[in-house]
Amino acid sequence: MEGKSDSLPGKALGFMLAVPLAIMAILSCSCSPEIPFRGIIGTDVSPPGFRGIRAVAADRVELRFTENVSVVSLRFDPPVQAVSMEALPSDDGSALVSVSLGSPIGAGTRCVVDAVVQDADGNSLTVLAPFLGRNDDMPRLRINEARTEYSRPKVEFVEILVTGAGNLGAVGLYSASADFASPMFVFPPVEVRAGDYLLVHLRTLEAQETDETGFPDESDGYESSPSARDFWVPGSEERLRKTDALMLADQDGAVLDALLLSETADGAWAGEGVAEAARVLADGGAWRTIETEGILPRDAVPSAGCTPTRSVCRIEGEDDADRADDWFVCATGCATPGKPNRNERYDAASASARKTKKK
Repeated sequence: MEGKSDSLPGKALGFMLAVPLAIMAILSCSCSPEIPFRGIIGTDVSPPGFRGIRAVAADRVELRFTENVSVVSLRFDPPVQAVSMEALPSDDGSALVSVSLGSPIGAGTRCVVDAVVQDADGNSLTVLAPFLGRNDDMPRLRINEARTEYSRPKVEFVEILVTGAGNLGAVGLYSASADFASPMFVFPPVEVRAGDYLLVHLRTLEAQETDETGFPDESDGYESSPSARDFWVPGSEERLRKTDALMLADQDGAVLDALLLSETADGAWAGEGVAEAARVLADGGAWRTIETEGILPRDAVPSAGCTPTRSVCRIEGEDDADRADDWFVCATGCATPGKPNRNERYDAASASARKTKKK
């Protein structure tokens, strides 16, 4: 469903609003000297709670709290001046502080807010939290190929085809195996054009495996592609399996594209994590089901034939139907990370017959 801007359903949007960074806050509270006595007589002595920050425009950010607050101090890193602040109502019962900035923050640029706020009872809260600059120039992206199996030095990867120009900053890549509530990778701000290939390696094994934010040939990592921009997810843990869900989303939680995989077509989902991810994709219109009631493994791309040399590939050149019919498992040795997909398909029946004949 590349290029679509439909937001996730309310059930999922709550955890997606923090895309592409999980909000981290270092919190401390202080009270005026009379607070202990006022606590005895029933006055609230709890500090306000911090619910998150996000950029809603290039020159405006919103901080969300559990109650109305006044701002004691506020600064940003990299430095940018706050020219005005306004308290706004929220539809979820929280309190918003809207901050207008003197200059825009670059699309997808990582920033940190350092603020001290105070509620009406004098309880204060210190917040130190990262956020990303607003990106209103999202490219059109399509998940194009994925390797689910690892055999060093071959690592799992997700290949993405750019079908419309834009800036990658703040685009998040998610998998059910790596926790569908937060991105396993957030793209840095890079301008891309239609026809570009992006190759996200899901493990980093060597020091030379670095993100290609400048030229597409900057990385010397294994399987880095001279015809694609290579990106590397830090760490060496497993992040993609044969039964899994992949999703690209913008910083507001709108799904840009998705892929649903299952090693078997029978029965129900083996784990609740994948089951919930599948429901999120189906409810948001990112993946279409065979029947109208629920989403099951039979609705996913069959991935049993995947190996380190056989990836799951999109049929290039055709419209995106957001369903399993868009995909196939390629023949042995026909994976093409960073390049157009080949048409040779893995034939499970023929492979089984050959094994039987050898016996």
